[in-house]
Amino acid sequence: MPLFVMNTTQLLGALVTPLALLYSGMMLYSAGLLRSLQLNKAKILGIIGRFILGPLLMYVTIIATRHLFPGLVTSMDSQVCLVQSATPTMAILPVLAAQKGANAKLGNDLVVLTTVLFIFVLPIIYLIAKAVF
Repeated sequence: MPLFVMNTTQLLGALVTPLALLYSGMMLYSAGLLRSLQLNKAKILGIIGRFILGPLLMYVTIIATRHLFPGLVTSMDSQVCLVQSATPTMAILPVLAAQKGANAKLGNDLVVLTTVLFIFVLPIIYLIAKAVF
C-alpha cells in the first residue's frame, strides 16, 4: 500500500477512541451523571461480568496455560494478564451499541461505572494477583 494511504488510515484509526469519548461525554451530559451511576439489574450484571467473571476466566486460562506449557508464562505475565482482565469497559462500546441498534445509554453507563469502580477494584485485583502468582 502507498505510504500516504497507510499514514491516513493510521491517523483515522488514532481518532477512534477520542471521538468515542466525546460521544460518551455528550450522552453523559444529556442523561446526567447521577442518573448514569444509579444501578439496575443490567448494570450490576455488566459490573459482575467485568470485575468478577472476566478475571476468573483469565485465571483459569493462565492456570491451564501454565499446566500445558510449563515455563512459558512467567509470574509477571500472569499478574499483568489478571489485572488487564479487570480493566474498565472499552470507551467505544456506546458507539458500537448505537451503530447496531442496541442500548447505547446502557453501554455508556457501563463505561462510566466501570471506570469509576476501577479506582477501587485495581488495588484489590493487584493484591490478589500478587498473592496467587
